[in-house]
Amino acid sequence: MIPSSITLLDTIPVNANGKTDHKALPQPQPTTTHTHTHTHQPTTDAEKLIATIWTDVLDHPNPDIHANFFALGGHSLLATRIISRLRTTLTPHIPLALIFDNPTIHTMA
Repeated sequence: MIPSSITLLDTIPVNANGKTDHKALPQPQPTTTHTHTHTHQPTTDAEKLIATIWTDVLDHPNPDIHANFFALGGHSLLATRIISRLRTTLTPHIPLALIFDNPTIHTMA
């Protein structure tokens, strides 16, 4: 597995018992492979639907339709949630492999 982000810390926060204080750790920031600021917005109804679901599940506002799901912090459990929402909205016959074979909004649509 490849982590979606890496955060360097000077020290690991610990609680009174000397164990790692997970609540005091900073929230990881997702990284993207895109270095430009222009995002390709969804144009078709299918792209708009998928983009809305990705925004909710990934908590990533306005995902680029050519951005890779896994580069935006997606993983297998989130993929399952996305496919489940697509099955509820469209048809129950959407395979989970769809998101692994087509990891962008554009190719999924």
